[in-house]
Amino acid sequence: MGGIWLCHGKTAAVPYYMEQADVRLYSYEELCYFLYHNLYLFEREMLTENFVRWLDRELELPGLAGDIREMVRQNTGLIHILERIFEDAPYLNAQEIQRAGKMLRTILNEPESVKRKKRGDRYVELHRYEAGIREYRQILKDEGAEAYDGFYAQVYHNLGTACARMFRFKEASEYYMHSYRLKKDPEVMLEFTAALRLGLPQELYAGLIKRGQATKQQADEVEKRIQELKELNRSGADVRELECVLAQSADDDRRELYGLTGEWKREFRKNIQCRTA
Repeated sequence: MGGIWLCHGKTAAVPYYMEQADVRLYSYEELCYFLYHNLYLFEREMLTENFVRWLDRELELPGLAGDIREMVRQNTGLIHILERIFEDAPYLNAQEIQRAGKMLRTILNEPESVKRKKRGDRYVELHRYEAGIREYRQILKDEGAEAYDGFYAQVYHNLGTACARMFRFKEASEYYMHSYRLKKDPEVMLEFTAALRLGLPQELYAGLIKRGQATKQQADEVEKRIQELKELNRSGADVRELECVLAQSADDDRRELYGLTGEWKREFRKNIQCRTA
């Protein structure tokens, strides 16, 4: 599955927007690649009439489109539908298709809370933080009997991380503390301390440390890591590009700056829109 996939089929004039991952697909090969690497996101809700119509009209695959439409109508199992989608994939051999079907079967047999957590984890990996947050919160709302304290500790931790990456540090600190109470992981306590440090004014943060919300040793370790990250980020490609643009005189055209920061804004706004949808 590694390496470059060349697309031999038709390239769609209008891509199919896979909302789950914020991905636009332009070819049959891209569709197969996406599904193979994101099996936890493959659900029946994905198999809409718009999706089938895209296969038919944009990719000019009427046979596949017709089969998928009929399989959905007959409520065929997802494993068989996935195998049909992969059937003509030029870069998937029979063993890989069989492996994908076996993985999907394992996923479908997992408890709902486990599926939701892994789906949430995948959303966070794809920077779809609000989608991940929704999955984690649904787990906590359902509180399935098959879960246990260690599992919920992981859910609370990952929920805190998703919130932190959205700069919602107050929520993140609360979730980290919930996780720590369920499982006394020193690293989670450091993440709780970091969320306080990043989300509070310095005076208020210092007061909480004095009152024992976190130890002086933990606060010092957080400061050390923050400084290390600052040094590391100074050498990053994004920072170097931004510094280069900012080095221009005030009279220069700043379109480069707007272009550079615009992508960051769009990424953040996508998550905000996802939150309010």
